[in-house]
Amino acid sequence: MLRLRINGSILWGVGPSTNAWISRGVGLDRAVEVTAAWLADAGDNYGQRALVVPQKGDLHDPTPAIARFIANGNVGSSRSLSVQTGGPILAFVPTVELLADAVRLADGNALGVVEHAAGEVAGWAAAVGAIDLATGTAGPEVDPALREAFESIHDAGYNGYSLSDSFLRRRIDDDLELLVQADVSFEFLAGYIVGLGAGGHRLDGLRRIYKKHTGR
Repeated sequence: MLRLRINGSILWGVGPSTNAWISRGVGLDRAVEVTAAWLADAGDNYGQRALVVPQKGDLHDPTPAIARFIANGNVGSSRSLSVQTGGPILAFVPTVELLADAVRLADGNALGVVEHAAGEVAGWAAAVGAIDLATGTAGPEVDPALREAFESIHDAGYNGYSLSDSFLRRRIDDDLELLVQADVSFEFLAGYIVGLGAGGHRLDGLRRIYKKHTGR
């Protein structure tokens, strides 16, 4: 059981995990401070930690916690992911595509995510059982039938997803229809299969196929 201590205060105890997230709604500096403290406890080789962000320009005027985290200069962006790997990864307000890159870079080491908008990383959190660092609770349980559909869609797309691939469409149409009937957003679907290991390059084709099912 990990007990996270920040500024002398124990916030809560959580079970072991290598994935965690927190909403930026708690304040960006606080979100990064909490995530960094968790990464230091849960990850290996904290000195080689890396931060990935959609655009490096977002870090021109960093908060104190961000400045401390990136003091080692190990920062990557959607345009340039040339970071030194081997340490824990902090994904700072990532797109789902960048989150997929962060999963790959972490390679089993601790991965902490600061979420930009509510629900953006819910699918990933559900897939990997990521801890909500604001509450200490793990990602939500997913209905077994939906979980099976997510896994089927992920497995079928090992070569990507194309609207013109009739074999692929037949293989996943029923799974996609089940998700539509359950009112599962594409955002949740994409995050879930990223949690299963899908690369970000696979998501655009799946987005087009899912749009055909949802009509929006």
